[in-house]
Amino acid sequence: MKTPEERHAHLETSKAMLDEAMNEAGLSNGSQGSDRLDEFTSNLNKLAASKAMDVANARLGEFEEALTAAGLPADAVVAETEDCRTELIHHLRQLIRERL
Repeated sequence: MKTPEERHAHLETSKAMLDEAMNEAGLSNGSQGSDRLDEFTSNLNKLAASKAMDVANARLGEFEEALTAAGLPADAVVAETEDCRTELIHHLRQLIRERL
């Protein structure tokens, strides 16, 4: 069984580790409790959206190459790719709103 001093030291160490992790995650020091969790969740959702957009952009690049290889005119390829990108952004925004 731990002494009160050991429990206090363990608690202080745990708090310091949490603060360090939160700082590394880009969260402010002023946040506490559920505010920290909300901020952390928001940052995770933004990161997920960013990663999803990176993947989507890579796939759109492949799509653009396939359309070009199929002989479509450059302006049609650009228009089609931009339409897809706009639709993807719209869907990502909807997903983020649903998660928040």
